[in-house]
Amino acid sequence: MVKRFQVTAAIIYKADRLLITQRSHPEKLAGLWEFPGGKVEEDESLEACLVREISEELELNIANLTPYLTVEHDYGDFEIELHSFTANYDSGEIVLHSHKNVEWVSVSQLSEYGFVPADKPIVKKLIKDTSG
Repeated sequence: MVKRFQVTAAIIYKADRLLITQRSHPEKLAGLWEFPGGKVEEDESLEACLVREISEELELNIANLTPYLTVEHDYGDFEIELHSFTANYDSGEIVLHSHKNVEWVSVSQLSEYGFVPADKPIVKKLIKDTSG
């Protein structure tokens, strides 16, 4: 039986830039970029998970979470249901606890980065939504 996880991702805006993070693990996804987030814990809301994960992984506070796009993806040895939210940067200085790198980029720059497979539909929608 393949494990299935509920996962969240934050599209964090700071002015006209958004935050992307570069994975350091697992090996098959290391070096790829993603919108930060993580696994939903038992009895945790999607929003609470995202606030917790961003605080734990990056030491940032986010606000104004709005559901954006849900993506189902099969990685072979596990499946995820990824719930993305747009959010605004609220406070904090970035400290990397589980990522290799971080960048504040414009939507038009997203296509220059190699994203994890589950995040690619989110990137595509962001580019489409901002190109009018």
